Amino acid sequence: MFSPCPCGHSRLPRFLCCKKPLLAAAKPRHLLIVRECLPLQQCRELVDYLQSRSGKALGVMDSSNTTDESVAVMQTSDRVTSALDGDGIQEQLDEILVNLCTNIIPRHFSGSVQWYERPKVLSYETGGLYAKHADSEQFDEQNKRWNRVLDRDVSVIAYLNDDFVGGQLDFHFFGYTYTPRAGDVVLFPSDHRYVHEATKVTAGHRLAVVSWVALRGTPRIRPEPPAHARLL
Repeated sequence: MFSPCPCGHSRLPRFLCCKKPLLAAAKPRHLLIVRECLPLQQCRELVDYLQSRSGKALGVMDSSNTTDESVAVMQTSDRVTSALDGDGIQEQLDEILVNLCTNIIPRHFSGSVQWYERPKVLSYETGGLYAKHADSEQFDEQNKRWNRVLDRDVSVIAYLNDDFVGGQLDFHFFGYTYTPRAGDVVLFPSDHRYVHEATKVTAGHRLAVVSWVALRGTPRIRPEPPAHARLL
């Protein structure tokens, strides 16, 4: 059984929180970093467009109030970020995901893509962060185990800029930290092995496109894809 971390973090057992990493700081095997996947000119144009767009503050999943029909969200200091209005660039964002789902993800993750969640742009202004979490699972403190809560197999992050300080992607379990570069795309399994953190932005404004992918043939906990999913 896992013992909870004394730091008071509500969702992680001790070995994924404040203890030293169990592995050396080599890039994790199933973490894929595609350098300069997006043309820098496209990144600059997207950043210029997004600078004036409004944002909506995001929370984390509230598993106690989530049902098969809807996912409940609660606000917490563990996540300080917002989703920007990207309606005017949604076609571009979908093109990025379709390319990844068609040409890259099947080769690296050994499975074809059934659907991906509608990509969105996350904005981390100075002070923005997202504490340690897994994208498809939550840790059950009572039963000391991870439970799958969302039908996500692969997490996708495409970085649009790098003119900020902080805002690194930290894979705590592996002791590995990635420093974002404009145009790079990072892909990794969405389960608890790849618990990660977007560290606090201490200066500047971090912009990234995010989505999550479901592979064909993997277990599902919900009868239907999310309402905003794009089927392939």
